[in-house]
Amino acid sequence: MIEKTVNGNFLYFVATNTPFIGFSMNFSPLSEINDGLNDIMYSIDTEGGRCGLLNILCFSADDGDYFDRMGALKANLATNYIKTDSWTLNPSQKSPPPTGFEPEAGVIYTDRAFVTIDGEKYRA
Repeated sequence: MIEKTVNGNFLYFVATNTPFIGFSMNFSPLSEINDGLNDIMYSIDTEGGRCGLLNILCFSADDGDYFDRMGALKANLATNYIKTDSWTLNPSQKSPPPTGFEPEAGVIYTDRAFVTIDGEKYRA
């Protein structure tokens, strides 16, 4: 696999290993459960903003309608889709450290930073 680094303020980041993330949300239509890869969809906030996110979540997620007839990601969706066997997410904004822990140098702390894993909310 090719190593790639993506920097920016993510509007959303979803990593899956199955096509569906809910009963009717085909969020990763190219995903195969036995291929050993994660399918990652993400959008940087400069790539379409909240309207772009709304377009994906409301109009494309149910049927996985992200691709054109040639298999290329539709340009009007303002999203990115990659398949990978390894990835790391290093947020530049994190939740405040617990009482008694020293803050990390160079890190921006905010109460709005969180990660959800399988629907459960965790501090970033």
